[in-house]
Amino acid sequence: MDKITQFCEPIAQSIIDSLQTADDGSKWEMPWASMEMRPHNYYTKEPYHGVNILAFAAKAMQMGYAQPYWMTFNQMRLMSKARGINLSVKGEKATRYVKYTPATKRGYTVIDDSTAITPDGEHVAAGKARYMACSIFTGFNVEQMTGWPADEFPELEPLTTELNHQPCVDWWAATGKRLPPVEVGVLAAFNTVSDVVVMPPLERFESEPHYWATLLHEFSHATGHDDRVGRVFASDKIGYAKEELIAEFSAAYLTSYFGIPGDLRHREYISSWVQLLKADPSVIWHVASQADTAATWLLEAGGLNWAKPFETDKEAAA
Repeated sequence: MDKITQFCEPIAQSIIDSLQTADDGSKWEMPWASMEMRPHNYYTKEPYHGVNILAFAAKAMQMGYAQPYWMTFNQMRLMSKARGINLSVKGEKATRYVKYTPATKRGYTVIDDSTAITPDGEHVAAGKARYMACSIFTGFNVEQMTGWPADEFPELEPLTTELNHQPCVDWWAATGKRLPPVEVGVLAAFNTVSDVVVMPPLERFESEPHYWATLLHEFSHATGHDDRVGRVFASDKIGYAKEELIAEFSAAYLTSYFGIPGDLRHREYISSWVQLLKADPSVIWHVASQADTAATWLLEAGGLNWAKPFETDKEAAA
């Protein structure tokens, strides 16, 4: 088993377990409750992306961590030294995540930023000699660390059960013509040929949160258009299941961001998703990355970005 599959297997299994639980009609949602729960590195102040979102969020859900902040062991030591505190993770188990670092292909020699030499002595563009190497790292949640000052982490606000849809309205208006037009129809869908989203009228939905969650799902499909992110819309069963899972994950990221209570919107796909993840756990790598790219594109189309929760916390405390 390669290291990518080995890394993805427990993440995929946790999602399979939750999907199978939801197949009996129970509520299913992504393993984070609000935008404040998007995992961040507490040392670098940067959010995690792609499959690392799932890796950390799933572990936080499993262990009951309320804080979304993580660090490596070395980062913890550096922070301890810089701040004069004594942080420790004695007896705690780390969570694995992935990191891409620049590397040079075997046998190639990089001369400068523009030129490299192949194993045969040929001069080529430096980019042909480079690639991004995937490495497995480990990190700890800040709640696993002892030694923090008592007021280090303010309590996070629980997700409200009442929808304040105005942020969604404002975001949608700000996207202008970047998103496809929305037409009223019987069933929610994205037409890949005409580049149009079809939505039933609001009164057809169980609630307004259901409407917004469905619309964000369809807009996530729409990012696959060549004029946006660009994805191949496969017509085979496996490709279709992947695309639906990408849209479902992307919509989950966005409903979390906008504070919309989340639930699985497309239960009819559960069995195909479970089969897909069981057959190839590493597909979660592709799905998580594509979903993150889609959700990020949609936010940025409306002038928004993934906020850093610790900055908000510190501003509120100031």
